[in-house]
Amino acid sequence: MAEPMQVEVVSADRVVWSGKSSNIIAKTVEGEIGILPGHEPVLGVLVPSAVVIFCDDRPTREIIAVDGGFISVSQGRVSILSEYARMADEVTVAEAEKSWPRHNESSTRATEATKIESIFCAPQRNWARHKRRSKVAATIHSRAI
Repeated sequence: MAEPMQVEVVSADRVVWSGKSSNIIAKTVEGEIGILPGHEPVLGVLVPSAVVIFCDDRPTREIIAVDGGFISVSQGRVSILSEYARMADEVTVAEAEKSWPRHNESSTRATEATKIESIFCAPQRNWARHKRRSKVAATIHSRAI
């Protein structure tokens, strides 16, 4: 078995998490990426989401909410850089529930990672929706002329 990876999650103001990991799952602009020991070098752009780090020294996982940023993998080291990052246990239940969509109360069995993602993704979705609507309006306007 390959050596565990050295992982650092860094935000603008502090090192959020540092340690050894056997597996990392993150969401990039191109989709989800899984990183295992011995992974080829890669640089990815993260989207606002939850990064899941499976710890090598204990049977737990760490969940870290990021507002985007970068993931870099090289020579057994993984660096996750984000302007804003928080550990799952730093996010209060009240804050997560406030951001969680309530349109379908029966589907509240989401994972904690998904709930944390919602804290960061709602503003991004609203901005993307606004951009799409503006683009459609501009297209319709240009065709009408």
